[in-house]
Amino acid sequence: MPVENQRYVLVLIGRSPTTPEAKDGEDSLSRGGGTTHSDLLRTMETSDTSRPRRLIRAGGRWLTLAGVYLSLASLYLRPVHAEDAEAIHDTIRKRFPTVRQLSPAALAAWLVDESKPAPLLVDVREAGEFNVSHLKDAVHITNARGIKTRLADPNLPVVVYCSVGYRSSAAAEQLTRLGCTNVWNLEGSIFAWANAGHPVYRGTNQVSEVHPYSAKWGCLLELKFHPRDSRKK
Repeated sequence: MPVENQRYVLVLIGRSPTTPEAKDGEDSLSRGGGTTHSDLLRTMETSDTSRPRRLIRAGGRWLTLAGVYLSLASLYLRPVHAEDAEAIHDTIRKRFPTVRQLSPAALAAWLVDESKPAPLLVDVREAGEFNVSHLKDAVHITNARGIKTRLADPNLPVVVYCSVGYRSSAAAEQLTRLGCTNVWNLEGSIFAWANAGHPVYRGTNQVSEVHPYSAKWGCLLELKFHPRDSRKK
């Protein structure tokens, strides 16, 4: 039997394979930073006892994800009403647990705080939505790689938004994976921003309209912000 195979057999039966070169009972597998048979046995014992805990944790994560996706499915299948806003925000937070959420009030305070560097505001909606209105000085970039390219430094603060926060939370998550360290999602996005009385702009002009995205999701936006032609439908 080859020497290497003999060593593995000895490990399995609990004997320490040694060579004439081993000193002071040194295990030949441990020389040079290797692993002794005792280490292997301890690892096996630890793995055996920890496996149920790992399975329980994994099962818990799957149940959490299943609950989140069921919540999302129910939102898409049933009518949406203005009073559903907080439940929708909660579902988005659970779907993107690593994304930092910033309230409209907190963003408004940040934008006038001269002691802090102003964030790059990024609108990730489609062009037709952006052209109706957007936050002041926001740039229109619909994908995470494009946003990262725009940043001179990946550590600069970025706040992304869309209509209700799902698309922008996805973009924020991707940005973080790309190495950007100071990324926020505007919770409730432009709908919550406008509903809270904060200004929106078309170019450099302040306006009072916001693209409602669709008849269903537009229910989360106060009717007075819907473009006049969409109110007639």
